[in-house]
Amino acid sequence: MATKQEIEFRARVNEVRRDIASQSKNIEKQVLAGVKSLQDDTVKALVNLTPEQWGQSHLPQLFNVTTAASNRLQQEFNTFVIGETRTAFELGVKLADTPFQVMNVTTGVFGIDLQALQLASVGLSDLVTDVSNQLRTSINGNILRGIGGNLSNEQIISNIGRQITAKGPFKTAEARAEAIAITETSRVNNIANDERLVAVNKNVPGVNKQWVWSGVSRLTHAAVHGIIRKAKETFTVAGEQLLHPVDPNGSAFNTVRCGCTTVAHMTGWPKMDFIDPKLTNFAEESIKKGEIIL
Repeated sequence: MATKQEIEFRARVNEVRRDIASQSKNIEKQVLAGVKSLQDDTVKALVNLTPEQWGQSHLPQLFNVTTAASNRLQQEFNTFVIGETRTAFELGVKLADTPFQVMNVTTGVFGIDLQALQLASVGLSDLVTDVSNQLRTSINGNILRGIGGNLSNEQIISNIGRQITAKGPFKTAEARAEAIAITETSRVNNIANDERLVAVNKNVPGVNKQWVWSGVSRLTHAAVHGIIRKAKETFTVAGEQLLHPVDPNGSAFNTVRCGCTTVAHMTGWPKMDFIDPKLTNFAEESIKKGEIIL
Protein backbone atom coordinates (compact mmCIF):
# COMPACT_ATOMS: atom_id res chain seq x y z
CA MET A 1 0.00 0.00 0.00
CA ALA A 2 1.31 3.42 -0.96
CA THR A 3 2.45 5.70 1.84
CA LYS A 4 1.12 9.22 2.33
CA GLN A 5 4.38 10.61 0.95
CA GLU A 6 4.19 8.41 -2.15
CA ILE A 7 0.62 9.48 -2.80
CA GLU A 8 1.52 13.17 -2.46
CA PHE A 9 4.61 12.75 -4.64
CA ARG A 10 2.67 11.18 -7.49
CA ALA A 11 -0.28 13.52 -7.13
CA ARG A 12 1.87 16.65 -7.27
CA VAL A 13 3.89 15.40 -10.25
CA ASN A 14 0.77 14.36 -12.15
CA GLU A 15 -0.79 17.75 -11.48
CA VAL A 16 2.07 19.38 -13.39
CA ARG A 17 1.77 16.76 -16.13
CA ARG A 18 -1.90 17.61 -16.52
CA ASP A 19 -1.02 21.31 -16.80
CA ILE A 20 1.47 20.42 -19.55
CA ALA A 21 -1.14 18.39 -21.43
CA SER A 22 -3.68 21.20 -21.07
CA GLN A 23 -1.28 23.79 -22.47
CA SER A 24 -0.47 21.58 -25.44
CA LYS A 25 -4.17 21.17 -26.17
CA ASN A 26 -4.59 24.95 -26.11
CA ILE A 27 -1.70 25.48 -28.53
CA GLU A 28 -3.11 22.80 -30.81
CA LYS A 29 -6.51 24.50 -30.74
CA GLN A 30 -5.07 27.92 -31.53
CA VAL A 31 -2.91 26.64 -34.37
CA LEU A 32 -5.82 24.80 -35.99
CA ALA A 33 -7.92 27.95 -35.66
CA GLY A 34 -5.15 29.85 -37.43
CA VAL A 35 -5.05 27.32 -40.26
CA LYS A 36 -8.82 27.64 -40.69
CA SER A 37 -8.54 31.44 -40.64
CA LEU A 38 -5.89 31.36 -43.37
CA GLN A 39 -8.11 29.16 -45.50
CA ASP A 40 -11.13 31.45 -44.99
CA ASP A 41 -9.16 34.62 -45.72
CA THR A 42 -7.74 33.15 -48.92
CA VAL A 43 -11.07 31.86 -50.19
CA LYS A 44 -12.82 35.17 -49.45
CA ALA A 45 -10.15 37.11 -51.31
CA LEU A 46 -10.30 34.77 -54.31
CA VAL A 47 -14.11 34.86 -54.44
CA ASN A 48 -13.99 38.63 -54.85
CA LEU A 49 -11.81 38.47 -57.96
CA THR A 50 -13.42 39.07 -61.35
CA PRO A 51 -13.34 36.33 -64.05
CA GLU A 52 -10.81 38.43 -65.98
CA GLN A 53 -8.43 38.26 -63.04
CA TRP A 54 -8.38 34.44 -63.14
CA GLY A 55 -5.94 34.09 -66.03
CA GLN A 56 -2.32 33.19 -66.57
CA SER A 57 -1.41 36.86 -66.96
CA HIS A 58 -2.71 37.55 -63.45
CA LEU A 59 -0.90 34.71 -61.64
CA PRO A 60 1.37 37.09 -59.67
CA GLN A 61 -1.71 38.93 -58.35
CA LEU A 62 -3.38 35.64 -57.45
CA PHE A 63 -0.29 34.46 -55.61
CA ASN A 64 -0.15 37.80 -53.80
CA VAL A 65 -3.54 36.96 -52.28
CA THR A 66 -2.19 33.79 -50.68
CA THR A 67 1.03 35.51 -49.59
CA ALA A 68 -0.91 38.28 -47.84
CA ALA A 69 -3.08 35.75 -46.00
CA SER A 70 0.01 33.74 -45.01
CA ASN A 71 1.79 36.85 -43.71
CA ARG A 72 -1.24 37.78 -41.61
CA LEU A 73 -1.20 34.34 -39.98
CA GLN A 74 2.49 34.65 -39.14
CA GLN A 75 2.10 38.13 -37.65
CA GLU A 76 -0.89 37.14 -35.51
CA PHE A 77 0.81 34.06 -34.10
CA ASN A 78 4.31 35.37 -33.44
CA THR A 79 3.44 36.94 -30.09
CA PHE A 80 1.25 33.99 -29.13
CA VAL A 81 3.98 31.43 -29.86
CA ILE A 82 6.64 33.38 -27.97
CA GLY A 83 4.43 33.52 -24.87
CA GLU A 84 3.43 29.86 -25.08
CA THR A 85 7.05 28.78 -25.53
CA ARG A 86 8.04 30.46 -22.28
CA THR A 87 5.05 28.91 -20.51
CA ALA A 88 5.99 25.45 -21.83
CA PHE A 89 9.56 25.95 -20.63
CA GLU A 90 8.41 27.11 -17.19
CA LEU A 91 6.15 24.06 -16.88
CA GLY A 92 9.13 21.85 -17.70
CA VAL A 93 11.13 23.55 -14.95
CA LYS A 94 8.20 23.13 -12.56
CA LEU A 95 8.06 19.41 -13.37
CA ALA A 96 11.75 19.15 -12.49
CA ASP A 97 11.41 21.14 -9.24
CA THR A 98 8.23 19.54 -7.87
CA PRO A 99 9.75 16.22 -6.68
CA PHE A 100 12.45 18.08 -4.73
CA GLN A 101 9.84 20.32 -3.11
CA VAL A 102 7.73 17.34 -2.06
CA MET A 103 10.79 15.56 -0.65
CA ASN A 104 12.02 18.76 1.10
CA VAL A 105 15.32 18.85 -0.76
CA THR A 106 16.87 22.28 -1.39
CA THR A 107 18.34 22.42 -4.89
CA GLY A 108 20.01 25.82 -4.83
CA VAL A 109 18.85 26.42 -8.41
CA PHE A 110 16.42 29.27 -9.07
CA GLY A 111 14.95 31.15 -12.03
CA ILE A 112 15.13 29.82 -15.58
CA ASP A 113 18.05 29.35 -17.95
CA LEU A 114 17.40 31.93 -20.66
CA GLN A 115 19.99 30.39 -22.99
CA ALA A 116 18.31 26.99 -22.68
CA LEU A 117 14.93 28.66 -23.27
CA GLN A 118 16.20 30.23 -26.48
CA LEU A 119 17.54 26.92 -27.77
CA ALA A 120 14.35 25.08 -26.84
CA SER A 121 12.20 27.68 -28.61
CA VAL A 122 13.46 27.00 -32.12
CA GLY A 123 10.85 24.40 -33.04
CA LEU A 124 7.82 26.37 -31.88
CA SER A 125 9.18 29.58 -33.37
CA ASP A 126 9.39 27.90 -36.77
CA LEU A 127 5.95 26.33 -36.45
CA VAL A 128 3.83 29.13 -37.87
CA THR A 129 6.25 29.88 -40.70
CA ASP A 130 6.47 26.21 -41.63
CA VAL A 131 2.71 25.66 -41.68
CA SER A 132 1.78 28.92 -43.40
CA ASN A 133 4.41 28.36 -46.10
CA GLN A 134 3.10 24.84 -46.69
CA LEU A 135 -0.45 26.18 -47.01
CA ARG A 136 0.61 28.92 -49.40
CA THR A 137 2.45 26.43 -51.60
CA SER A 138 -0.52 24.08 -51.60
CA ILE A 139 -3.01 26.81 -52.50
CA ASN A 140 -0.80 28.28 -55.21
CA GLY A 141 -0.37 24.81 -56.70
CA ASN A 142 -4.15 24.40 -56.89
CA ILE A 143 -4.48 27.77 -58.60
CA LEU A 144 -1.77 26.95 -61.14
CA ARG A 145 -3.16 23.49 -61.93
CA GLY A 146 -6.69 24.84 -62.11
CA ILE A 147 -5.84 27.56 -64.60
CA GLY A 148 -3.73 25.17 -66.64
CA GLY A 149 -6.65 22.75 -66.72
CA ASN A 150 -9.14 25.45 -67.72
CA LEU A 151 -11.13 25.02 -64.51
CA SER A 152 -13.55 27.73 -63.45
CA ASN A 153 -12.66 29.94 -60.50
CA GLU A 154 -15.45 28.22 -58.52
CA GLN A 155 -13.89 24.80 -59.17
CA ILE A 156 -10.44 26.05 -58.17
CA ILE A 157 -11.76 27.52 -54.92
CA SER A 158 -13.59 24.26 -54.18
CA ASN A 159 -10.38 22.30 -54.74
CA ILE A 160 -8.50 24.59 -52.37
CA GLY A 161 -11.05 23.94 -49.64
CA ARG A 162 -10.82 20.18 -50.06
CA GLN A 163 -7.02 20.27 -50.12
CA ILE A 164 -6.85 21.97 -46.74
CA THR A 165 -9.65 20.23 -44.88
CA ALA A 166 -9.32 16.63 -46.13
CA LYS A 167 -8.62 14.16 -43.32
CA GLY A 168 -5.57 11.97 -42.87
CA PRO A 169 -2.32 11.99 -40.86
CA PHE A 170 0.33 14.34 -42.28
CA LYS A 171 -1.62 14.66 -45.54
CA THR A 172 -3.06 18.07 -44.77
CA ALA A 173 -1.88 21.34 -43.33
CA GLU A 174 -4.17 20.83 -40.35
CA ALA A 175 -2.65 17.46 -39.47
CA ARG A 176 0.87 18.82 -39.87
CA ALA A 177 0.12 21.91 -37.78
CA GLU A 178 -1.43 19.77 -35.07
CA ALA A 179 1.47 17.30 -34.98
CA ILE A 180 4.13 20.04 -34.91
CA ALA A 181 2.33 21.99 -32.16
CA ILE A 182 2.01 18.93 -29.91
CA THR A 183 5.51 17.59 -30.57
CA GLU A 184 7.35 20.90 -30.18
CA THR A 185 5.48 21.85 -27.00
CA SER A 186 6.46 18.51 -25.48
CA ARG A 187 10.04 19.02 -26.69
CA VAL A 188 10.28 22.39 -24.91
CA ASN A 189 8.84 20.88 -21.71
CA ASN A 190 11.33 18.02 -21.73
CA ILE A 191 14.37 20.11 -22.63
CA ALA A 192 13.58 22.48 -19.75
CA ASN A 193 13.07 19.58 -17.37
CA ASP A 194 16.31 17.88 -18.41
CA GLU A 195 18.40 21.06 -18.27
CA ARG A 196 17.05 21.76 -14.78
CA LEU A 197 17.92 18.29 -13.49
CA VAL A 198 21.47 18.60 -14.84
CA ALA A 199 21.82 21.98 -13.09
CA VAL A 200 20.42 20.61 -9.82
CA ASN A 201 22.81 17.65 -9.97
CA LYS A 202 25.73 20.06 -9.62
CA ASN A 203 24.44 21.08 -6.16
CA VAL A 204 22.70 17.85 -5.18
CA PRO A 205 24.81 14.84 -6.24
CA GLY A 206 22.95 11.66 -6.99
CA VAL A 207 20.08 13.14 -8.97
CA ASN A 208 18.59 10.63 -11.38
CA LYS A 209 15.65 10.70 -13.78
CA GLN A 210 12.96 8.13 -14.43
CA TRP A 211 11.09 7.74 -17.71
CA VAL A 212 7.32 8.09 -17.27
CA TRP A 213 5.18 6.67 -20.05
CA SER A 214 2.22 8.76 -21.19
CA GLY A 215 0.00 5.71 -20.95
CA VAL A 216 -1.51 6.11 -24.39
CA SER A 217 1.33 6.27 -26.91
CA ARG A 218 3.95 3.88 -28.32
CA LEU A 219 4.42 0.47 -26.73
CA THR A 220 8.16 0.90 -27.28
CA HIS A 221 7.95 3.81 -24.84
CA ALA A 222 5.90 1.73 -22.40
CA ALA A 223 8.87 -0.64 -22.29
CA VAL A 224 11.02 2.17 -20.86
CA HIS A 225 8.47 3.22 -18.22
CA GLY A 226 10.08 3.34 -14.78
CA ILE A 227 13.66 2.97 -16.07
CA ILE A 228 16.06 5.17 -14.07
CA ARG A 229 19.17 6.86 -15.44
CA LYS A 230 21.68 9.38 -14.09
CA ALA A 231 21.03 13.04 -14.92
CA LYS A 232 23.30 13.07 -17.99
CA GLU A 233 22.74 9.50 -19.15
CA THR A 234 20.56 8.41 -22.05
CA PHE A 235 17.67 5.96 -22.27
CA THR A 236 17.61 3.24 -24.91
CA VAL A 237 14.26 3.69 -26.66
CA ALA A 238 13.41 1.57 -29.70
CA GLY A 239 17.13 1.23 -30.42
CA GLU A 240 17.90 4.96 -30.08
CA GLN A 241 19.75 6.79 -27.32
CA LEU A 242 17.56 9.60 -25.98
CA LEU A 243 18.41 11.99 -23.16
CA HIS A 244 14.70 12.51 -22.57
CA PRO A 245 11.35 12.15 -24.38
CA VAL A 246 11.17 14.14 -27.62
CA ASP A 247 14.95 14.47 -27.67
CA PRO A 248 15.92 16.63 -30.72
CA ASN A 249 18.36 13.87 -31.66
CA GLY A 250 15.59 11.27 -31.85
CA SER A 251 13.84 10.13 -35.01
CA ALA A 252 10.32 11.16 -35.95
CA PHE A 253 9.18 7.62 -35.11
CA ASN A 254 10.35 8.12 -31.53
CA THR A 255 9.34 11.74 -31.01
CA VAL A 256 6.29 12.87 -33.02
CA ARG A 257 3.31 13.30 -30.68
CA CYS A 258 5.19 11.70 -27.79
CA GLY A 259 3.61 12.61 -24.45
CA CYS A 260 6.13 10.93 -22.15
CA THR A 261 8.10 12.81 -19.49
CA THR A 262 10.97 12.22 -17.11
CA VAL A 263 10.69 12.78 -13.37
CA ALA A 264 13.47 13.41 -10.87
CA HIS A 265 14.47 10.47 -8.71
CA MET A 266 16.92 9.87 -5.86
CA THR A 267 17.64 6.83 -3.72
CA GLY A 268 14.65 6.12 -1.51
CA TRP A 269 12.25 8.33 -3.46
CA PRO A 270 8.89 7.07 -4.77
CA LYS A 271 8.71 5.86 -8.34
CA MET A 272 6.04 6.87 -10.80
CA ASP A 273 5.01 3.22 -11.06
CA PHE A 274 1.42 3.69 -12.17
CA ILE A 275 -0.46 5.58 -14.86
CA ASP A 276 -2.78 8.28 -13.60
CA PRO A 277 -6.19 7.43 -15.14
CA LYS A 278 -7.21 11.08 -14.85
CA LEU A 279 -4.25 12.25 -16.93
CA THR A 280 -5.78 13.16 -20.30
CA ASN A 281 -2.64 13.08 -22.37
CA PHE A 282 -2.48 14.90 -25.67
CA ALA A 283 -1.46 11.74 -27.52
CA GLU A 284 -4.79 10.04 -26.81
CA GLU A 285 -6.60 11.58 -29.77
CA SER A 286 -3.75 10.49 -32.03
CA ILE A 287 -4.40 6.87 -31.13
CA LYS A 288 -8.02 7.26 -32.20
CA LYS A 289 -6.97 8.88 -35.46
CA GLY A 290 -4.43 6.15 -36.18
CA GLU A 291 -1.58 8.67 -36.17
CA ILE A 292 0.55 6.84 -33.62
CA ILE A 293 2.13 3.48 -34.27
CA LEU A 294 1.61 1.13 -31.33
